[in-house]
Amino acid sequence: MALADEAVEALMLAYPGIADIDIKATMALSALQGIAMQALFDPDNWPPARQRAIWRRNAQAIIGEAAAEG
Repeated sequence: MALADEAVEALMLAYPGIADIDIKATMALSALQGIAMQALFDPDNWPPARQRAIWRRNAQAIIGEAAAEG
């Protein structure tokens, strides 16, 4: 199975109450855009390590903890 297929499957399984994969993708995109905007306008408080940590927490919430750690 291709990596993209695995990611889609993980998204679909992580939030069984949200069946629409587009909603899960929108959640991920919103998190990434928010982190990027914070880093752009407040770089001193959003160094790369913090950006990665915040993204991991969001990804864990969206796709499940095991998938986000890999």
